[in-house]
Amino acid sequence: MFNTKRSTVPTSEEDAEMLELGFRTDEQLKNLKNSNRTLKIAVSVLGLLVTVLCAEFAAVIHRFSVVEYLTEHVLIKQPTEYNVEVLTRNVQVVPVHSHNDEMRYVPFFDAYTKGCNSIEADTWYLPEHPDTLLVGHNKGYLRKDNTLDNLYLDHLWHSLIDANSESEDDKINGIFYNSPEATTYFYIDVKSDGIKTLELLEEKLKEFLDRDFLTTFNQTSGEFIEGPLTVVITGAYPYDYIVSKDFRYMFIDAPLNLLEDEADLYPARNVSIFASCSLEQITGLKNKPWNYVHGITEDDLEKVSSTLARAHEIGLQTRIWDTPAWPLYVRNGVWRQLIESGADYLNVDDLKAATGELW
Repeated sequence: MFNTKRSTVPTSEEDAEMLELGFRTDEQLKNLKNSNRTLKIAVSVLGLLVTVLCAEFAAVIHRFSVVEYLTEHVLIKQPTEYNVEVLTRNVQVVPVHSHNDEMRYVPFFDAYTKGCNSIEADTWYLPEHPDTLLVGHNKGYLRKDNTLDNLYLDHLWHSLIDANSESEDDKINGIFYNSPEATTYFYIDVKSDGIKTLELLEEKLKEFLDRDFLTTFNQTSGEFIEGPLTVVITGAYPYDYIVSKDFRYMFIDAPLNLLEDEADLYPARNVSIFASCSLEQITGLKNKPWNYVHGITEDDLEKVSSTLARAHEIGLQTRIWDTPAWPLYVRNGVWRQLIESGADYLNVDDLKAATGELW
């Protein structure tokens, strides 16, 4: 009988010659397959990394290009005239919340001209400035010219006046030309002395109230009327002070993560209109990229969905803040998951990405 199985190593000059002509031993074939498999995995991983890095690089280049910088931060300034049609004629209202809006190059207008109808201002009352509400994310960055009036209330007032200057009926228009029925949610993030802050804010809102520009709730009649401007109080708000008012035109940003047990404290279209919390308060995970590199897990998505559903059951709109901002593919993926889970508004720092790009 002849042995037809080739040896795994060359045993003669003939075997060596056959290897030189292109033949392979079993051992070499096995090693070759393993090498090919390893090479394919390495190429796949490298391809994924290149794709992610290219996307990140393209986004950074786009954001910081010369044209982008000029159009977004130099040529666009606060208008000298308040013409709602000129400012928002081609603008679509989008469910995007301008977080820390005072930190933008042009507060209010950056968000307004991109269609964001939800804007937040970090607001401070200081005893040494008893007639002024200052705006700034941190106390150390407060400036005497950065007041709630200068950065927001004056612009809102003049925009509302312009939007209603030629109204032919009793209907009061909002500040978006293509969506006059849309209210603008103006969040006051209380940073110090809640009662003093709101007492002074009431004085500043009086002219808005007199023109029926504000969303209101009448405790006596139970009537809720949505106006073109809805004031929402968040941060260190004085709950008892707000709910003690029989006629209410400031509404509390309810704690989204606590509604399972505290829903009765925040009745919709009465005490509250919105509810919000951080993503960490739902999932228990810190806002770190590695915690969300593959998105929100299925188990955590169930928590998110049930939390949002609870708010919707009692009639509150929702917003989840402190979500990943980088890498961009992680940020965009989490945005998609939140919207798909039922979040009503995205809490956003990068307005251009949220309102103008495919994510």
